[in-house]
Amino acid sequence: RELRASLLAGTEEGVTLAVLSAGPGEGKSALAALLAESCARLGRRTVLVDADLRAPAQARRFGLSGEADFGALLEGRATLDEVLWEAPESGLFLLPAQAAPARRAEALAGPALGDALAALRARFEVVVLDGPPLLAVADARHLAEAAERTVLAHRWARTPRAELRAALAAMGGARGRAAGVALVGTPPARDPRPGRDGRGGRYGRFAEYFEE
Repeated sequence: RELRASLLAGTEEGVTLAVLSAGPGEGKSALAALLAESCARLGRRTVLVDADLRAPAQARRFGLSGEADFGALLEGRATLDEVLWEAPESGLFLLPAQAAPARRAEALAGPALGDALAALRARFEVVVLDGPPLLAVADARHLAEAAERTVLAHRWARTPRAELRAALAAMGGARGRAAGVALVGTPPARDPRPGRDGRGGRYGRFAEYFEE
């Protein structure tokens, strides 16, 4: 919720958010899904786009299958209405993807990405892009340039500092606004935020404000 509040500040007219990571296994897909669901529950019309075409995770997370996906939309083989799926319990919309070879992922570098995002922005207040790792493929940079705000998911004590710096440099070099780093999987006892170090309960002296 704190991340949502930071990223949505000043976005009354809508925003496109890219969630990226330095490498695989950082928790970016889970973070993107939770962020999108949180925005939808807030009442903002939200769509989650599985834009990691080489290793998508959202279709599996939501139990979806089929050939009509984000890649098909980019290639002009499907319409937006044919690929959108709605989660009735949260009101979140999902644009899933199936694993695609590198040649299909190249569509993210062309004008089709801009056209797809323009169509999504016309229908949704918040567009969340779950992108690939920044240090793995160029696709992530294209998404960062297309988004208004980009956040880097970083799993606690996992990524070497040199890789994190390289990812931040790549993210900062894109035209989109680099919002910062979101720590994922932080042990409660090591929470870096003041008063949140876990002593005396879930969040120390703030425990009464949180549900177990």
